[in-house]
Amino acid sequence: MKKVLVIANDAGCGEILAAYVAAHRAKNDFRVYGAGPAAKIFRRERDTFRPAPRTRAHMERLMRKNDDVSLVLVGTGWMTSIECDALAAAKKEGLFTAVYLESWTGYRERFGYPKPGWRKNLPDEIWLGDRAAFALAKKQFPGTTKLRLVPNEYFKAVVWRYRLARTKIKPDSILFLSNIDDTTEHVFKELLERFSHRKGSPKVRVRFHPADDRSRFNPLIKKYKRNVRVERSKEKDIVRDLVRAKSVIGTETTAMMFGALLGIRTVSVLPAGKRSSLPFASIKRRKDAAGAVALLRL
Repeated sequence: MKKVLVIANDAGCGEILAAYVAAHRAKNDFRVYGAGPAAKIFRRERDTFRPAPRTRAHMERLMRKNDDVSLVLVGTGWMTSIECDALAAAKKEGLFTAVYLESWTGYRERFGYPKPGWRKNLPDEIWLGDRAAFALAKKQFPGTTKLRLVPNEYFKAVVWRYRLARTKIKPDSILFLSNIDDTTEHVFKELLERFSHRKGSPKVRVRFHPADDRSRFNPLIKKYKRNVRVERSKEKDIVRDLVRAKSVIGTETTAMMFGALLGIRTVSVLPAGKRSSLPFASIKRRKDAAGAVALLRL
């Protein structure tokens, strides 16, 4: 049985790696370490995991204790150095490493680009979950490291759970996917303003990004509460929000790809000058909330 050390902090990779562990548990001995949002995901999925070391010294100690593993599999994150430290410590110990890239943007920057010597931070393999990501990685890492197309088990799990749940729940709302970018609040305000002038305004359910402040929209929700009903989702599993969604709207967040995968009408609102990184032609793009509302199923 192959021994695999898994370390994640970021929410996106946490979801993917948790799903990968679940799908391949029968043939692998997984030793899982989680921190931050990823730890919450591992806990939700009932994975047995330990807290990930918080310092480089402790991470190096962990690698020495696990020098019998065949693979060290990590994600990439921007909030902490945990995953970067894990990769560096594993490379120092001479362990075989792989990094799963969970989205379609900022590939080289995750390894220190454009700083001199950034290529030294690359793992032995980079895993991509779909052909669009693989094609992008080929351009970003020409001949520097091995690329592998590894099916995204998280995508598969979401599709399966959605198809199972939608037979029991009727869509009743517009799902707004909040993000931490600087345009989300403006788009949400425009959206509520548009809905407030409609007869029979639709219910809006807000799903917050794991790193988002759940109170950030409170003033807007209070301002428009007489005309627009807004719910703050508390669901840990995005599927429970997706099955209730007639349409999905937001700025630019990886979670929007689920709308595209599941055939839900999905609209991305990006101001002029901002380019979408999501490789899904079925996601409609508009420059303002007015154009987006015209596309929603109300």
